[in-house]
Amino acid sequence: MAATRLQLGDMVEVWSNSKSAWMKGTILQVAQSKLMSDGHNILSGAIKVAYSADEAEHIKWVQPDRISAQVRKAESGSLLAPALLLSFPQGTHVDVWSNTKGAWIPNGVVWEVALDDREVQGYTVPKNSVKVSYKGGAGSIEKWVTADQVATHVRKAGEGLPSAIASACRPAWQPKAGALVSVWSNSKGVWVDGAVKEVSTSARTIDGVLVPAGSARVVYGGINKWIPASMIATTLRQNLDLTYSK
Repeated sequence: MAATRLQLGDMVEVWSNSKSAWMKGTILQVAQSKLMSDGHNILSGAIKVAYSADEAEHIKWVQPDRISAQVRKAESGSLLAPALLLSFPQGTHVDVWSNTKGAWIPNGVVWEVALDDREVQGYTVPKNSVKVSYKGGAGSIEKWVTADQVATHVRKAGEGLPSAIASACRPAWQPKAGALVSVWSNSKGVWVDGAVKEVSTSARTIDGVLVPAGSARVVYGGINKWIPASMIATTLRQNLDLTYSK
């Protein structure tokens, strides 16, 4: 599978060598240019995935030349079905992503969720697709958003992230300055003891990088870095409810 076909928020299956099986996961980031992560060179086009194995969450980068062998898109609707039926019942007010405008269009509404595959004007609408209505340049627009696109093209009105990503990334606890934590290290493939030094209460730019509100600055193993708010659920976990005094 070509890396360019995988996007942020896509529900995927990740190959686990230890399990010799495909594990359910989510794409957390697509590298738009070469970057460094935990001392490793990450090439443009690489994808960062989160997946579950051995009752634990794992995060890793998959380089472009390994994507076709290690990551594949989940079957349409296979991972999203329960969330869709709960998150987008008929009448839900939503924002809809417009590819032509490159922006979220507000004041949309869900008219219907497809409970089965169906034919609409000669096209197959897969099960768990969502029919939305929103105002466009020439008036009201109605369209089906297919199940494999709902995660990145539909969000509840006013949410900062598409619904499926927000649900997956919302932390179960809110880190506070001084809290002892475990930080996932991609390079070592293990959790490393650390501490939260600071939590950003508002979005700001640090050294030319945007740090979203709710992000946490952590120290661990001689490393000092910011964990974006959307990554806290899969990169940080509470260790002990003690105060870091160093």
